[in-house]
Amino acid sequence: MNNDLQIILLNFSNSKEFLHDIAKIHKESYLKNHFTSKFSTKKLEEYYEQLIKFSDLCLLVTRIEDRKPIGFIISGYNCSKGIKFFVKKNMIYLFSLFLMYPKFLFEKLYNKIYELIS
Repeated sequence: MNNDLQIILLNFSNSKEFLHDIAKIHKESYLKNHFTSKFSTKKLEEYYEQLIKFSDLCLLVTRIEDRKPIGFIISGYNCSKGIKFFVKKNMIYLFSLFLMYPKFLFEKLYNKIYELIS
């Protein structure tokens, strides 16, 4: 097996073919105590689509031999814009997840209150 890797600079138009793989990597790699670990694969694809659309730098690492994604980086000052857009578009879905997993809602409220009084 060849371990040669390539880095692809992702943008909104070229990322669509990789969204399912990015969501799969997320599902397999993120800790289960992270709220997005509760997202369906489809919602994760939508989430990452918006992050990529608004972020300043998005990189995807793939194996050269089969272009199979093995990791990604999404970063920049504008990531929060992608999250805000996703949240506005998916309020009902997110609310239902908070109802199914209330622990996350309590953590969010606690963190907001802590921010206000600090």
